[in-house]
Amino acid sequence: MKPRFAHKLFGALLLLGLLAGTSASYARPPRQHAERGTIETVDHAANSFTIISEKDATKKTFIWKSGTSFRRKSPQPDASWITRLFSLGEKTTAESLQPGRSVRFYYRKEVGRYVVRSVTILTTEDQACRCCAGSTLAITPTERLSL
Repeated sequence: MKPRFAHKLFGALLLLGLLAGTSASYARPPRQHAERGTIETVDHAANSFTIISEKDATKKTFIWKSGTSFRRKSPQPDASWITRLFSLGEKTTAESLQPGRSVRFYYRKEVGRYVVRSVTILTTEDQACRCCAGSTLAITPTERLSL
C-alpha cells in the first residue's frame, strides 16, 4: 500500500505545482511592427497621420501619443554609408510631419488602433542608394566578360 500512497501524493503535489505556476504568468505586450511609407495626410488635432505603405500600397491611419519619439535623418554630406546606416538622427517634433515625406516608424496595435512608438523622417538621400541614384547601369560591350 505504500507505493500507491506515494503515487497519489506525488500526483497531488505535481498538480498543485502546475496550478501555482500558471497563476503567476503575465500577458505579453502587443508585438511591435515596422512600417515604411509616404505621408498622405496629417491631422495634428487628432494626433494622427495616414500613410501609403511601400509594401502593399495600402492606406493606413496611425496615431501618436505623448511618449512617441520623432527623429529626422539628416546625415552630413561627406558621411560614409556606415555612418549613415547607424545614425539615429536629430530629435524633432510632430510638426515636422508633412504630406509627401517618407517615414519609417514602429507601431503596435492597441485596442483596434495603430499606435506609433517612434517615427523617423527620411531625407531624400536615405530614400535611394547614393551610389546608383544618378547613374545608369548600362554595360558597354567592352566591359562584358567572355565565358
